Formats: sequence, C-alpha cells, structure tokens
Amino acid sequence: MGYKSDTLKHPDYELARTNRRKKSLLKNLAKTQGIISFACKKAKVSRDFYYDKYKTDPEFRKECDNIIETQKDAVEAGLLKQISDGNMTGIIFYMKTKCKDRGYVERIEHVRGAIRKNEIDLSKISPELLEQLESALFKDEE
Repeated sequence: MGYKSDTLKHPDYELARTNRRKKSLLKNLAKTQGIISFACKKAKVSRDFYYDKYKTDPEFRKECDNIIETQKDAVEAGLLKQISDGNMTGIIFYMKTKCKDRGYVERIEHVRGAIRKNEIDLSKISPELLEQLESALFKDEE
C-alpha cells in the first residue's frame, strides 16, 4: 500500500469523495434555484450522479426536494405580487390553475362515469339524453 492508486481505491476515500460531490451539488442546486442541469455543471458532476443519489439516498433526496420547494415558493410569491399589482395575465393563470373548483377551466375535464356539477348544469337534461351524451363522449374508450 502507500501508493496513490491504492489510496484512491480505499472505501473511505470513495465515501468522502461522494459526500463532497453531494455537498457541492446541493450548494449549487440552491444557487441555481433548483435547476438540476445547471447545478450538475457547476458541481462538475453528471446528471446520472444526481439521479442515482436522488434515488438511493433519502437524506440527499430530502435536501433536494427542500431546495426545489423553496424555489417554487419564491416563484409563487412573485406570481402573487404580480396579481396584487393587477397583472391580468397573472390573475388569469392563477384562476385557471387554483380555482378550477369554482369553474375557472379552459376545457372540461371528463371523468368516466362522472360529470362535475360545477362544470355543467345537468338539472334540465333528461336521464336518457345524459346517457346518450356519455355514450358519445366515451365511445372510443369502449
């Protein structure tokens, strides 16, 4: 032993190296606001390294998820500021994504065997017609 090539193969060396790479990756993931490809490039690790550690190391996964959630919070705060400033695009986007239950939908989302009351007023349609409509809507699925 004693030669550099033996040291590089030692399990403690590999563990320490992996831990340094993960630490660098987490630091850069935070700096790049959760953009994985940028963080990997700055940390000088492959995306495969990131995804392998994300899949196999629960602590690493938790740290990554926290960084990405923090980024989402920042973007959401920016959207809410735009809304409070009267930005109509921001308002429409928010309504379409967060207020579907209130009828703000761009398209009707059909679920086999169920039609939501708040999307279509079915009170004046006969059961026979409803059956025909459902049959026509879902004929390709049968």
